Amino acid sequence: MSEAAPAVYEASLVDLETIVKDLLHEGGVVNAEGGDYSNTLQAASVGGHTLVIHLLLDKGADPKAEGGLYSNAHQTASVEGYAEVVQLLRTASVRELPVDNEG
Repeated sequence: MSEAAPAVYEASLVDLETIVKDLLHEGGVVNAEGGDYSNTLQAASVGGHTLVIHLLLDKGADPKAEGGLYSNAHQTASVEGYAEVVQLLRTASVRELPVDNEG
């Protein structure tokens, strides 16, 4: 795990879109693991942080990654009542997402 990975997770959790973007640009791990929600996408989903979720998905976050309190980002958004996020993750799960190798 890179040095920036925990910071990417924490910034995703508290909806700091610009910080997430900067950390990913500096080599942070888009699928960074940590905390109660296991990964960045699930951390952003617990708060319904749609812009951060779009950013993470655009950078190649795995919408099917499992672990954490609610098992996956889709389940997290469902439990927390974020219908827009549920739909976004459902759509991302069924299509091939481009990976931005430049971070």
